Amino acid sequence: MKKPFLPSFCICAIVAAGLLYGCGKDKDDNSPSKRMLGIWNITKEVEVNKNTTTGKYSDTTYNLTIPSGLFTIEFRDNGKVYTSINASTPERDTLNWHIHNDSTIMMDDQLFAISNWTSNHLTTTTYYWDNTDSVKQIMDLNR
Repeated sequence: MKKPFLPSFCICAIVAAGLLYGCGKDKDDNSPSKRMLGIWNITKEVEVNKNTTTGKYSDTTYNLTIPSGLFTIEFRDNGKVYTSINASTPERDTLNWHIHNDSTIMMDDQLFAISNWTSNHLTTTTYYWDNTDSVKQIMDLNR
């Protein structure tokens, strides 16, 4: 008895299509939170006080270049960030973090605006009150 050719062909075509199109490459997760993960070196810190006369941030308190490896910050996917200062008296700290949106990181309940973000460089800006002045803090981070 002859077997019908058409049903066998249809089953083979469906299986082949499933194998060819169902096993495509997974897209890389290039989300901001995944891009943040890893160890970053803080290489520059600038603090600018708000000028009480003009109301603008124009009085630079300090502009410090930091040697790579001295101050590191490690973002992990468990929502924790680990900071480490490798000086004569080492300091370590653990903070919470998450991506607030595509241009803002929330770290230890403080917002940091993100700018100049590439795979190996990041600049953040935050504002805080130091009990006498409003301060704008800018940090450069490199991998």
